Amino acid sequence: MAVRHGWLSGGETQDVQGEQTATDIDLPAFVASALIPHADAYRVPTGWASDLDGLPGFDWATNTVRMTNDPTRLRDAQGCELLYPGRSHPLTRRAIASVRAGRVSAAKSDTLSLLMTYRVEVGSFLRDIFALRLYPDGSVTEQPLALPDQPAPWANLWQRQFANWAPTAIEAAGATATAIADQIADQLALDHQARIARDIAAARTWLERRTTELCSAPLPWMGDLFDTGPDPDDWRTCAVPEQRLSAFATDPSTPVPKRREAAEVLARFRTVTASQSPLPPPSVRRLGMLMLVP
Repeated sequence: MAVRHGWLSGGETQDVQGEQTATDIDLPAFVASALIPHADAYRVPTGWASDLDGLPGFDWATNTVRMTNDPTRLRDAQGCELLYPGRSHPLTRRAIASVRAGRVSAAKSDTLSLLMTYRVEVGSFLRDIFALRLYPDGSVTEQPLALPDQPAPWANLWQRQFANWAPTAIEAAGATATAIADQIADQLALDHQARIARDIAAARTWLERRTTELCSAPLPWMGDLFDTGPDPDDWRTCAVPEQRLSAFATDPSTPVPKRREAAEVLARFRTVTASQSPLPPPSVRRLGMLMLVP
């Protein structure tokens, strides 16, 4: 650009032809092939959401994108924003990276089989890899990951040894891979819920202690025959820490510094409890394939 505009060529400009590229790749179709159809949109992996947040066509609540193959079209018939995945779009880059992750190789083994590797993701909480071994008789076993033997350099190996049975076996193995991914996610969910319960219990213990420090212990409630219980807006008799501190923070008779401190305690408690969100659903994707030949 400096040469073209004369900045480094003594003031003479040069008409430099831009690089011409031609491709018959349908980018929207390619990107869609890496996603999961969902109603009139496509569901994207949870880990991609941070790159797409705020972009037209992406819905954070459902983790889906609405796409179009027309770069001039901005909305659909219902007025919803549409996304066109150009060459530099974050969604296109993610789709390319996901396709590049697949690998196919071959190695010697004692039995003719396929070793399929999968990756399971649960948001940013878990990324794990497991392998399934597929046999010509249709059986599938979970295989510990290990280094293969020497590579097998046979020509047309797929057509000669695997083409007549492997595609059906690979499709059937998808259900097994999903079941294994669900088992991994279920165990993570149990651990996650236990951690949430511990965090919330610790936060409530801290809230009770701080409420007592600010408001002192609640006074015994003395009601008459027609009273149904203590007034939740009266922090002096209310026994529920969160309600009591909220009423204390809004009581005009309370000194302003104390009210401000009570509001800060409540805000911190609610931030801790609100951050304990459930886990997103697991996603499983095939990583690679190893052809094992005797």
